[in-house]
Amino acid sequence: MQALRNLFSGRYPLWCVFWILGLPVFAVFDVTAGCAIADKCSYVDATQRNFFSLWVLIATSGIGVLLTAVPIWRSSTNYTGPLWVAVLAKVYVCCTVPVAGLMSLAAISTLAYHAVTGRWS
Repeated sequence: MQALRNLFSGRYPLWCVFWILGLPVFAVFDVTAGCAIADKCSYVDATQRNFFSLWVLIATSGIGVLLTAVPIWRSSTNYTGPLWVAVLAKVYVCCTVPVAGLMSLAAISTLAYHAVTGRWS
């Protein structure tokens, strides 16, 4: 619990939070969202389970991106190195949070629609 408190307080180094935590989570989100967007029209009824798991992965990794934005922002605020590195980290957060938020909202609403109606469109 102390490690999570330190993480969300920005007590870990920026490079550690960004490269080890933030960027891999965003890469998973980016790849799964890209696959869902690129292949949405090619899915048929036989692959509905794969389609469902893809949307679940988009929703969970998008929420992960939103959760990792807080430690990256706080660590960049506490960063004592060159100013441009901290500014670049904050620009990264400002660019990824809206995208991840909208895609997570779309994925969650798609999953809710499927849960209520039993169909994808």
